[in-house]
Amino acid sequence: MDAIITGLNILFSPVLGFPPLVAEAIVVGIFTFIASLFSKFLTNQEHIRKMNEEMKALQMKLKDSKPEDANKYSSEFAKYYFKQISANKWAMLASTLLFILISGWLSQTFLGKVVITIPVVNVKFGWLVYFIVLSLAFSALFRKLLKLA
Repeated sequence: MDAIITGLNILFSPVLGFPPLVAEAIVVGIFTFIASLFSKFLTNQEHIRKMNEEMKALQMKLKDSKPEDANKYSSEFAKYYFKQISANKWAMLASTLLFILISGWLSQTFLGKVVITIPVVNVKFGWLVYFIVLSLAFSALFRKLLKLA
């Protein structure tokens, strides 16, 4: 793990000269883009889109169904849900490994540094909260740009 951390420190040394707010945004943006590429190339996007459409149709049927039919639609929905998870398993595995790698490195790099402060209430956030917020924002952006299902 030390070799990986040293490698990431060398790779991102130009970025780490910026303030923590900017440096972490750049690093998280890069890694979130890589995770989005995993989703793009390790999954069959057309298959996932079809499953999403089927799941939406089942949700509508479930919403409009009688209580006695709800169990049938719920069961069908669960089948599609587990198929979708199975279709995404390799991308999820790769993204999880990437997250473990970057979170370990970020914790060592930004530990103890206040990344962002909300002055009105004087709340200070470290690297983890900022990482989560940035990951969600960048993920939504890259999913739109890469047209991910």
